[in-house]
Amino acid sequence: MSSSILKVAIFPDVNQWCALIGKDLQEGIAGFGDNPLQALKTLVEEIEKKGYSLIQTRKGIVFAIPKECNTKESGCGFGKVIF
Repeated sequence: MSSSILKVAIFPDVNQWCALIGKDLQEGIAGFGDNPLQALKTLVEEIEKKGYSLIQTRKGIVFAIPKECNTKESGCGFGKVIF
C-alpha cells in the first residue's frame, strides 16, 4: 500500500481564489471560489467527482481514497490531504 502527502495550495487566481492539490492546474485537482473557504468547498466537490472519498481520522488528517477502497486494509493506496 502506498501513501503520499498532498498539500493543498490556496492562492488568488485572476478574479477568484484557487485551492489546488497537485503540481499545477493541468495535472492536479482544483476548486475555485470567491474566497478561500468557497475554493476549498469546491475542491472537495471536485475530489468527489474524480471518484475519491474524504475520510477524517482521529488525528484530524483527511484521506482522499478511491471510493472502492473503504479502508486502508483493502490494499488500495491512499494520500494524506493536509488542509
